[in-house]
Amino acid sequence: MAFSSISVSPARRRLATGVCLALIVGALCAGGLWRVDSASREGVVCEAICRELIDNTTAGRQALVGSAWWAPLPVLVRLPLAALFEGEAGPVASVLVSIFFGVAILFLLNGILRGWGIGWPRWLIAAGLALHPAFLRACFDGSSGTMALFLVLLSAHNLAQWLAQKKLRYLIVLALATALLVATSVELAPWALLVLLLLALDQVVAPSKRWYKEAVLILGFFPTLYTVGLWMLLNWLVMGDALYFVRSFAASAGRDVGAASLVPIGVMHGASAGVSLLLVIVALMRKSGAGISLGILGFSPLVLALLMGANGLSWAGGPVLLCLFPLAVLSAAYAVTMSGTLARPAAVAVAVAVLATSGMAFMQRGEIRPLARGEGYSRTTEQNRWLPMIERHVANRSHYPQVFVCGYDSFTLLGSYANPVFVRSMDFNFNKAKQDYPGRDLFVLVHRPRARSGMDSVHWKYPRIFELGSHTTLYDGDFGDWRLFEIVQAPRE
Repeated sequence: MAFSSISVSPARRRLATGVCLALIVGALCAGGLWRVDSASREGVVCEAICRELIDNTTAGRQALVGSAWWAPLPVLVRLPLAALFEGEAGPVASVLVSIFFGVAILFLLNGILRGWGIGWPRWLIAAGLALHPAFLRACFDGSSGTMALFLVLLSAHNLAQWLAQKKLRYLIVLALATALLVATSVELAPWALLVLLLLALDQVVAPSKRWYKEAVLILGFFPTLYTVGLWMLLNWLVMGDALYFVRSFAASAGRDVGAASLVPIGVMHGASAGVSLLLVIVALMRKSGAGISLGILGFSPLVLALLMGANGLSWAGGPVLLCLFPLAVLSAAYAVTMSGTLARPAAVAVAVAVLATSGMAFMQRGEIRPLARGEGYSRTTEQNRWLPMIERHVANRSHYPQVFVCGYDSFTLLGSYANPVFVRSMDFNFNKAKQDYPGRDLFVLVHRPRARSGMDSVHWKYPRIFELGSHTTLYDGDFGDWRLFEIVQAPRE
């Protein structure tokens, strides 16, 4: 009997698919939990914020809403899992959330390709993405990279489907996905805005009635506007300033905060963007608005990453560049729907080649190591080495010390360490510190202002405080990336 004549019952096919998926999920969970101590700084900070929220602390509420660079949705998604694990277990919740959305991406990609007419080769494409080192690192490092990528794919797919079919369910999912993306990743917020602009442009040129266009724009834009408005309201209630979470953008203009960890832009990023650009050309020839929009969304992350690098924010380009490869796959797959069966082998070959060659290139150049420590961060080094040294130092300097640990990096340094000497401060103010702790010798601990640490409020409220201190501080020592200052006070009577 020929191989092609062998038939498999649907029940057995579903069973085999379920077993394969269970094995994949089990392998990802085992790999992520095995390296839980190598989680990224973002994963550790988000989980520490969850523990502060569970304890109902002021610092937790301020950290949840007080910075656009630490969006609230990734923290809230982790919150139920964080309540199940002890802090000493490490950022288990962050790793599990990353793995969950990694698996969800594979499910979503498989469903999209199946709907667009890609048969069994879609499994090769999904396997290529699952084995890509950039994707694996995002699954294992406990960051919000996979969550953002899932929302990116959901937004791009539903925009293309809405433009092609004008079905209400696609518009609803598109609106919700873009709103959630804005609350997940500030780096990809411009990309989400581009999705909404393409939706608006379609309504401008569409021969529809005015009331219909207005209804589409309201439904498309309202969830995002509501999300931003809610964020502003929470900042007004918690921080006393509705725009507090975006103050770092204007205050950091002209400062290079990207020296910590530059994200390199390689040839394969350009090749992936080129695949999407080819879709734009094909869609222009076919006069397909959905294809044009999908192609624009496919190569726009490269443009966004270049703009971020030009403004000293290349350290934030990781989630943006990660989107290039899956979007290139969507572009190649959508070309199949427009070009007929003759182009299917070529489109599938392009998608597989982009994933395989980019993955191998990154591994060979050593730019991405799936199990490497995220951002070169070691939680145990800070908590077991620098924190005891700082505690002994201030104890030798004063019998009544009080150390204010500023910014989101205080979550990585202090963790669940309970000591009344250290106070976590998300919105540090010199005058308030003196009023709240009379009779104490006050110190302020500031992290080196690089990468996301440079966006903490202490750096835009007191510019160059790490390098120069302030008019009320005296330099008192360096401890790794932390710098200690003593606050000068009037002599006590």
